[in-house]
Amino acid sequence: MTEVNRRLGAVSLALLVSTIAVPPLCAKSKVEWQTYSEAQLKAAMSTLGVGEHARVIVTLQDGSRLTGFVSQADETHFVVVEKGKATPVDYDQVSDIRAGNPDTQVKFAARISTEAAAIAAQTPVPPKPHHKRQQLSNAAKAAVVIAVTAAGIVATLAIMGKL
Repeated sequence: MTEVNRRLGAVSLALLVSTIAVPPLCAKSKVEWQTYSEAQLKAAMSTLGVGEHARVIVTLQDGSRLTGFVSQADETHFVVVEKGKATPVDYDQVSDIRAGNPDTQVKFAARISTEAAAIAAQTPVPPKPHHKRQQLSNAAKAAVVIAVTAAGIVATLAIMGKL
């Protein structure tokens, strides 16, 4: 075996190991700011859920900010627990909110507008074009990793002259 073949084999082996060691990168959907009415915020909060996984960052109309989790939510208000202190927040006090809950897989970022409710009541909202990246299922990701690994093994063996 020549020195060039050994080096190519070593490079191929390093590429193969790096392919296996690095998890496949998935396109993560970025949460974009949207304008919500108070009614839309109430609906979003009900789907967010409550508990320590229902994390929020709330900016109130007076400019103050609350960061914590939602311990309860109803038709008039929700409660944010921040460092053990529970703070009730009326929906009409909210200026903007960022929220996420991995348990319910809900994420949103909303700026609250009273004008949005008036406009929505008068005008139907046209559907937005849906340009979402298609995400692979876990089984498809595993199949891609296996195929790339197998191709790397075959290429390594071929370069080393063992195939």
